[in-house]
Amino acid sequence: MSDGRSGVMTFELENDGCRGLKSWFFFDGLVIALGAGLSADCERPLVTTLNQCWLEGEVEVGGQIPNAADWVYHNQCGYISLDHRPIKVERSVRSEKWHSINRHLENRDNLKEVLTLSIDHGLNPANDGYAYAILPATTASRTKRYASKPNVEILANSNSLQLVKYGKTYCAVFYKAGRFNLNENAWVEVDKPCVMQWKYSNDLIKVVLSTPGSSVPVKLIFNNQQIEYLAKIITPPSIHHLGETIVLTLAPLTKKAKK
Repeated sequence: MSDGRSGVMTFELENDGCRGLKSWFFFDGLVIALGAGLSADCERPLVTTLNQCWLEGEVEVGGQIPNAADWVYHNQCGYISLDHRPIKVERSVRSEKWHSINRHLENRDNLKEVLTLSIDHGLNPANDGYAYAILPATTASRTKRYASKPNVEILANSNSLQLVKYGKTYCAVFYKAGRFNLNENAWVEVDKPCVMQWKYSNDLIKVVLSTPGSSVPVKLIFNNQQIEYLAKIITPPSIHHLGETIVLTLAPLTKKAKK
């Protein structure tokens, strides 16, 4: 789901005994990654890998835990924990043959130092989660500043809803129908699972909505400062555009009288 400037990617993980809900929220020079409902039934610990890449130059970290960090900077990219979970930092020399995954490539050992950044969920976790930010094309100083004062709010990260606020923009993955109170004066409600972005502008609301993998009518209700907005959106049904993003602007429907 995207309006061309910001957007959301999401998927439901179910593989090899591991389950979870994972979403990425894309803003201006910023990626927010959320994981919820992470569970596993296997012999090894469940790990979320933020990145695994060739070690290029120095690695800068911030935090008080050995071999772990609140934030990491490497090769013009910053990684920041948003839920106080430490980021595990590992440097190791790896050896492997490209031939093992692509038969047309050379069949000889390649030896190089690798950096792995991860979050450890432990053995057989149940309903675990994570929240972290990625700053691409950045500096170590900006990464450190962002870690001390992130400019996003994580309003929900659960099995039913993942919701991030960035400035005046809200981005959400509704895994279930339901209502969410944004504050004491505003709420939003959907009657179907969907991926949605919205932004308030004076008395209008710009809505961007998608229903990945399906075409279903979604009823939306917004209530903001006692002003109500209502819409019913049907995403494209054709196989090549199934669930594709729809953009529309909502005008006020009613203004409720004060009691």
